[in-house]
Amino acid sequence: MSTLGHKSSREFGKEFNGYKLGQKMGHSVKNGFKAGSKGLKSILKAGVAGPAGVAAVAGAAAGVGFAVLAKKALQSADDLQHFSQQVGVSAETLQEYTFIANRLGLSQSDMTNGFIYATKNLGQFRNTGAGPAAEAIKQLGLESEITNGKINDSGQFIDAAIRELSKMDNAAERAALAGKIFGERYGPKLNELMNQGAGGIAQMKAEARGLGLVLSNDLVKSGSDANDELEKMGEIIKVGLTGAILRLAPQIQGMAEGFIDQLPQIITWFEKSATALGGFGDAWNASVFPYMYSLCVWFRGLYWWLQKPRKPPI
Repeated sequence: MSTLGHKSSREFGKEFNGYKLGQKMGHSVKNGFKAGSKGLKSILKAGVAGPAGVAAVAGAAAGVGFAVLAKKALQSADDLQHFSQQVGVSAETLQEYTFIANRLGLSQSDMTNGFIYATKNLGQFRNTGAGPAAEAIKQLGLESEITNGKINDSGQFIDAAIRELSKMDNAAERAALAGKIFGERYGPKLNELMNQGAGGIAQMKAEARGLGLVLSNDLVKSGSDANDELEKMGEIIKVGLTGAILRLAPQIQGMAEGFIDQLPQIITWFEKSATALGGFGDAWNASVFPYMYSLCVWFRGLYWWLQKPRKPPI
């Protein structure tokens, strides 16, 4: 398994902060309903009235909000699924330890990088019986649990390593062994995890689940798969629309050329209208009149830009 860089892990750690997942989804709802409220204002201005109109508008706003929330939730599940695979632990384990890191004030970057090292070292020990963590695994009495299958994934290995390290009284020796398992750079920084002991870690995991902050592995995978299908559908629609536009290119070009031909007359009309309306009094001159002339200037600039010779696309 490849090792992620420090920056990448930090970014992922922030993105997959399970403790803040509910807060993030709340922002999605809020933003979605903001978008819906804009549509509501537009419809009301257009003259929708009465109970039926209000119900239709409310339904439209809720629909927009739910659509935004759904897309954000699926994207979060997809991100969580892929990052848990990169770290080498299950989505549930990653969410549990993310909650614990927040509670203890640990760096998510240090924690996830340490887990990556642990996953790599476990794989090496399984395959060869050696590696940077081999002596530490033997000293902590974890060799038999690995060989007999009691420890069969990275999450169980991390739990067992923290359990045994927490039993050690010698802080320097504990830090050295933690460095062998979680990496020399990150192991000692996870000392606060060891201080909790197996009981403390289990209690915080249970708290995270009790608060509903841990989504099941199956649910995360299902959301990730749905997001992949949604993105695939989006690409298909995008390609289809691009093809349709390209097939209409001759008609679009004809419309554009017709518009260019009519621009001089449009500019003249706006200039005459602005001049004629300019005598409506000081209030008019101060508010509408300047915008009329600004529009004339804009149209002249557009006409000039469209007339400029351009290199054909390569």
